[in-house]
Amino acid sequence: MTNSLVYPDSNVLVYAFCEQPNAEHKQKTSVMLITDLLKSGNLCLSNLTICEFSYILKRLNESNDKIRDSINMLEPYVMNPNKNITQRLNEIMNTISYYKNSFDCYHLAFAETLNCGELITFDKDFKLLKSISEIEITIF
Repeated sequence: MTNSLVYPDSNVLVYAFCEQPNAEHKQKTSVMLITDLLKSGNLCLSNLTICEFSYILKRLNESNDKIRDSINMLEPYVMNPNKNITQRLNEIMNTISYYKNSFDCYHLAFAETLNCGELITFDKDFKLLKSISEIEITIF
């Protein structure tokens, strides 16, 4: 791994912050991962991840207070790339015609732009992206 920054997909955050029936393993894994990343300071988030996270929490009927408090806790780890990622995003989508998964492509382009060492997710759709990136993509 070239960099210790780790970029979690929004589903990892959702499992870490919300109890969900029949998802105990994903929740335990996510809580452990996010706790470790917070302690080490290696958590890397994008504004898109925060938007997806808050949208899903609201769909799960979490309170506005819980959503606000969660975002406030995560806000210091939101990073902005110092260069335009649109070109890389377009390359990723074009390489594998993955337009229907453009958010996943954005997450990968963002992580690459910030030289993250790993992208973590529960989303199996990222499997196709593994072959076109040097970033380690871990699917739990």
